[in-house]
Amino acid sequence: MGSRARLGPRAQQHAVTACILCLLEALKGYPKPRVAVAVLLEKSGLLKTSGGGAAGVAFVAKRAARAQALARDLGEPIGFIVSQLKGSFARLRESLLPAPGIPVTARIWAKHGRAWGTTGAMFRRAFHGHCEVRGIACDAEALERFERELADIRRREGVAGVKRVLEILRGGPVGRTRSRPRRSSRH
Repeated sequence: MGSRARLGPRAQQHAVTACILCLLEALKGYPKPRVAVAVLLEKSGLLKTSGGGAAGVAFVAKRAARAQALARDLGEPIGFIVSQLKGSFARLRESLLPAPGIPVTARIWAKHGRAWGTTGAMFRRAFHGHCEVRGIACDAEALERFERELADIRRREGVAGVKRVLEILRGGPVGRTRSRPRRSSRH
């Protein structure tokens, strides 16, 4: 479906509902998010049936309450559209406002390294390897995700599993033993 594709009435309703849900989530914590969403939808011409003002705010609140469960299900049209909008918004935000990376000299590396049984430098290299493999920025959000994954590995495989993953990600030797000198057949 390109930008020129005509949507049927039901698909238009799903798209408006997904917009409402995403805007409400993005404006969470701001004063009067429903009013702001209603104004945005009215200015963009998407509040055709309810009009603006108090009726628009009531429409936004009612539509959001009704579609909340559908937004979590990717099999539902609204859930799929919400996931696409969130992904687009995240990519746009990352390109316009890239999160600053964590400096190599930050004290955080030593602290996190000790917490995971390694040095700060090794932990930093493993984290950078993790980000490189996934194609993501090395920022605070990625560090939180990385540590959640390490915690999950520790729960499933123990400390040895964490050490193995850190070695792999930092590019170090894995499971190698010291080479033994060859024994010749001659004595």
